[in-house]
Amino acid sequence: MLVKLTKHELKATSRLLLPLYLILFFIAFINRFTLNLSSNDVFEGSRGFLSGFFLFTFIITIIIVIITTFVLMIMRFYQNLLTDEGYLMFTLPVKSHQLINAKLITTIFWILIDIISIIVSLLIVFATPQRMDILKAGIQSFITELNEVFQGNASLIFIQFILLLLVALILNILTIYVSIAVGQLFTGHKLVGSFIAYMAIYTTLQILMVIMALIFGIINYDNISTTDTLPTIFLPLFIGFALVLDVVFYTIANTILKKKLNLE
Repeated sequence: MLVKLTKHELKATSRLLLPLYLILFFIAFINRFTLNLSSNDVFEGSRGFLSGFFLFTFIITIIIVIITTFVLMIMRFYQNLLTDEGYLMFTLPVKSHQLINAKLITTIFWILIDIISIIVSLLIVFATPQRMDILKAGIQSFITELNEVFQGNASLIFIQFILLLLVALILNILTIYVSIAVGQLFTGHKLVGSFIAYMAIYTTLQILMVIMALIFGIINYDNISTTDTLPTIFLPLFIGFALVLDVVFYTIANTILKKKLNLE
């Protein structure tokens, strides 16, 4: 059933997002053309205007893609599960955690597609053989320096960093989900309740992060070493912290939808 729910969610959201990606790539190709127009003096003014206009349009389109993805994912979670549509969704032979999982998987998928699409569009606009050689050399130099600084642990740090980004992404999504779930407990003021819940949770998380950093700094003040603590303590600590919060927020959201659902 999770597969069916996810497929349905992907199909529903793709109707808006796929056209946006096509528009992004189309504008990227236009920018590729306008940035490589002949620099003949006769056309210099027009070339500069076109390049600036389409480059501005390209940047705005990237912003629209990012914002649309997040807004769409939030709206679908709220409208599908916590409005009148929720009566239909919760009459299906599925469990509440399957509904959350389908929304979560779809959101992560589209955010990753956003990132890939933006990178590809940037390459379409700016990539040249010379620039790609410079980029490749820069990456290789960065990896070499990272290995030297962290005594050959560049691969470990890279894996930990990617894992941290993933669990942090899930945490941000679940923070929104649990805020919406808590907000629906406020009959008649669900949106206000969701906003208040989000601000309270966000502020609490920031305070906890600061406290953790201070405690970590005090305990390791005398023998702190970035090369030692980053791959062995610092990154694993924050990955573990984010994972625990992922489980807590997921459990809270699922419990509310399962036992405290209020669709009035």
